[in-house]
Amino acid sequence: MNNLTLFFLILLRLAIGWLFLVEGYEKVQSVRLGPTLTSKPFSSAAYLQQASGPLSPFFYWQAGGHADDLALERLARTQDGVSPALKRDWTQYLARFADHYKLDADQRAEAQKKLDEGLEKATAWMDDNTTRTELDKNTAFPTATFIPRKAPAERIAAFRAKVEEYRQAQEEANPAFGDDVYKAKLRALKADAAKMRTGLLADLEAPLRKSLEGVLTADQKLMPALEPPPPPPVLVWTDRVVTYGLFVVGACLLLGLFTRLNCFGGALFLILLYLAIPPFPWSPENIRAEGHYVFVNKNLIMALALLALATTRSGRWFGLDGLLQFLNPWSYGARREPARAAAY
Repeated sequence: MNNLTLFFLILLRLAIGWLFLVEGYEKVQSVRLGPTLTSKPFSSAAYLQQASGPLSPFFYWQAGGHADDLALERLARTQDGVSPALKRDWTQYLARFADHYKLDADQRAEAQKKLDEGLEKATAWMDDNTTRTELDKNTAFPTATFIPRKAPAERIAAFRAKVEEYRQAQEEANPAFGDDVYKAKLRALKADAAKMRTGLLADLEAPLRKSLEGVLTADQKLMPALEPPPPPPVLVWTDRVVTYGLFVVGACLLLGLFTRLNCFGGALFLILLYLAIPPFPWSPENIRAEGHYVFVNKNLIMALALLALATTRSGRWFGLDGLLQFLNPWSYGARREPARAAAY
């Protein structure tokens, strides 16, 4: 192996290490700073919920479930009323609400009564098929018109149909259209489904939250707003492993410390990203990708590069692995043994 090959292998390791380090540092900083006006702490939930490969159920489990599936589960109507998922979520919300505002026994009893009433109202809301009209906010008052507003039951059915249309479009890409047209269609369907989902859940939850505010005293209303529910424990650990794993792997690759181990760790992470949204011809395409990939994408190429680096002594050529080898007493003894035998 000539010096030029050694130079470019070391340069490749440093480049990938820098990429990992910067990505990890930004995620660590976002977690350290917490939510601000311009950014939120890193969460892998959005990426995991985009999974489309054979391991997608595993990634959905890490994210706590797919957003559309969770919404459809909450909006489902059973013979006894609302779905168990909605009842569970609202019960947990009431518990967090009571703990956050430090409700006394009487307030908790009143809040529980409002929860029971809210569940009954939610059942009636889901069964409502009455179409209403509302003022069109996009027109001037002298020429204001009233536009029809779909009934809740009709909106839920339309949302369910939109989700099914989006998923069917993912599975059955039309080869008659170009790649850009296909991605634009998927992007529009997904945006429509997300808008419908947000509106439905907001209308479903608004009456309960407003009624619970009536339980609070004047001093309690001045307290900070209730924070969103905590993410699933498995997602918390996934985010920690990704955040600090990227930083550690990047730093070790730059320093040439435990190089082979960190090459394997970085390759494993990239392979998981590859399997989350694989570029298989029969799999739904990643609409966020800037190019068109078939079987091979950037994540796979970088993973192969790291695996190739793991077979070399890059950390010993230029890095702390060389210093550790020199200071290792067993390695030093192994080097001295041939020289001692040659002396005799």
